[in-house]
Amino acid sequence: MPPAASADLTSPVHLREQLAEGREVVLANALMLGEIPAPSGQEEARIRFMADRFSQSELLKISID
Repeated sequence: MPPAASADLTSPVHLREQLAEGREVVLANALMLGEIPAPSGQEEARIRFMADRFSQSELLKISID
């Protein structure tokens, strides 16, 4: 099999690997978020954490209201 064919980014195996990596990131972020104390009305630390994570993931136009 030629090298280009083995590097098929749309193959089910590659997609499964990508999903597994994404799943790990989501679970890690959920665990870290849950460890930040956030009594009712005092969620600012969690908000800042998520905004920072979004920025690190290069998401654009992040805002906090």
